[in-house]
Amino acid sequence: MIASELTSVVLVQRQAAGTDPEGQPQMGWEDVGQLWAGIANETGLGAIRSSVAAGLPASIARYSFLVRFADAAALAVDAGMRIVHDGLVFEVKGLIRDLKDRDRAYLLTEQGGNSG
Repeated sequence: MIASELTSVVLVQRQAAGTDPEGQPQMGWEDVGQLWAGIANETGLGAIRSSVAAGLPASIARYSFLVRFADAAALAVDAGMRIVHDGLVFEVKGLIRDLKDRDRAYLLTEQGGNSG
């Protein structure tokens, strides 16, 4: 992997349960760590077709984040976590390891749905 492909630092978060001062259950997000990433998104007709085929509203944008596999594995990144970058929240749908270059992986995400 070429380091120049990883041009952004993203924050990885996971959902955490806790309690408020009155002892009531409360859900929130906690920071897991940061990753260097390269960011890409689906554009054009391919994104529209895949959204329609999956039954998803067109307002959901899909993005992939190129990361080092070892770094993502060390943070145990998986579906249900989220990425925060430049004030935007991206819901992690999965981690796919590149089979040609096993040092690389792609975090598949969606932005625009309910990322609360």
